[in-house]
Amino acid sequence: TLTTLDGQSYRLADLKGQVVVINFWASWCGPCRVEAPELQRVWDAYKDKGVMFLGVAYTDTERGAKAFITEYSQTYPNGLDLGTKISDLYNIQGVPETFIINQKGEVVEFIMQQVSETQLSGILDRVLTTGA
Repeated sequence: TLTTLDGQSYRLADLKGQVVVINFWASWCGPCRVEAPELQRVWDAYKDKGVMFLGVAYTDTERGAKAFITEYSQTYPNGLDLGTKISDLYNIQGVPETFIINQKGEVVEFIMQQVSETQLSGILDRVLTTGA
């Protein structure tokens, strides 16, 4: 369960039927700053097409995370990974890392680096069409 900085809770099981993008990031991460505007543009393009984004702030402070979200005008749900519980479940090695989960709740893509708008859009188009 991810509790967002505005107090909402999201469970992956409750998002079945949608494609889910889980992006692990941190305000202190340089590549995360580069990908942040691209992630927001993809969210804007796909949020009404059955795609959900969840941002997970890894080993960050609430103050740092909120400042990052404001700086990059992020409108998709973001929350802190308190005690690294979520990142431990995904066995992340660092940030940024992005997981794409299909409509059945299966991880179909893993990106262990900064993601681009073009790359992510291509993956989402494929998963929305084929589920894989």
